[in-house]
Amino acid sequence: MKKLEGKIAVITGATSGMALATAKKRSHDMRMMTMTMVTAIMLGGCASARATMFYEKPGVSEEQMRADEAACTRAALDTAGQRGAAFLSVDRDTVMDCMRARGYRVSART
Repeated sequence: MKKLEGKIAVITGATSGMALATAKKRSHDMRMMTMTMVTAIMLGGCASARATMFYEKPGVSEEQMRADEAACTRAALDTAGQRGAAFLSVDRDTVMDCMRARGYRVSART
């Protein structure tokens, strides 16, 4: 390495030439990859969203319907299985079955 003795090496960043072009391409590729992943996650979330459920039963007040729905939701929490204390899962099918058993007509609206 005697050939390099006394010499000064200058290391530049990606401010010009091929280094700049490479940095720009990698930056663009990362942005595209990130946007693709975000789009896929958002589309997946939209696909898994369920419609809002409405319950109808002639002669039942709104207050009674809410009480019945709350009771059915509590029952559905028991059948959802152990998922950890921080995450409670409600089995929507169990809620609908419970409301039907109580005489309600169940309909979905988006």
